[in-house]
Amino acid sequence: MVNFIGVIDRDCDRRTQFLNTVQPQLPLIEGLTTHSHGCGDLAMAWAASPNAPIHIEHNPGAITVIWGDAYPTHGRHPLTALQLSAHWQQPSPQTTPAFDGYYAAFSYTPETGLVMGADLLGLFPVYYFSCEQVLLVGSSPDLFQYHPCFQTQFNPAGLIGILLTNGLFNGQTLWQQVRRLQPGHLLCAATPDSASERLHYHLPE
Repeated sequence: MVNFIGVIDRDCDRRTQFLNTVQPQLPLIEGLTTHSHGCGDLAMAWAASPNAPIHIEHNPGAITVIWGDAYPTHGRHPLTALQLSAHWQQPSPQTTPAFDGYYAAFSYTPETGLVMGADLLGLFPVYYFSCEQVLLVGSSPDLFQYHPCFQTQFNPAGLIGILLTNGLFNGQTLWQQVRRLQPGHLLCAATPDSASERLHYHLPE
């Protein structure tokens, strides 16, 4: 699994300082390599095995990354990042096809903002926090605490969900304003304070 962290923050100094603080903490075991990319107000970094399947499309005006492999329905070959960006950089990305495979991915442009998703069952964890100025995303929320706009406040609803279901319920976590992306949803954020989950796929009954 890839351990990733990302931030959208208009304050360049704050964004850079946050990434410099958390990036050395991304490798959880020896042998992982760390990478970072930036585009507009977005900074993203991750640690992964050198052999991990990662697909990247990056130019000065846009960036798309797939960690893992996303397959079109009935397709034999995984999507390229360029193909995924063509789907997710549309005005209504939630209406585009869903993909098989085990992956997490995002596509970002300064004009349209961020679209992020994961495999259909939500097995690849994606957590996020948003406020007026900042959007944080990551495979774990542990590193969110290093951003000055984030405050660690206990979320009783998250604990109740864990006690009742032995897992997260409705995306609620133990931290206030931190949610786990629900299966079959895309995280769409034209601006940090407009982040919302949009239904992309639901299991047939």
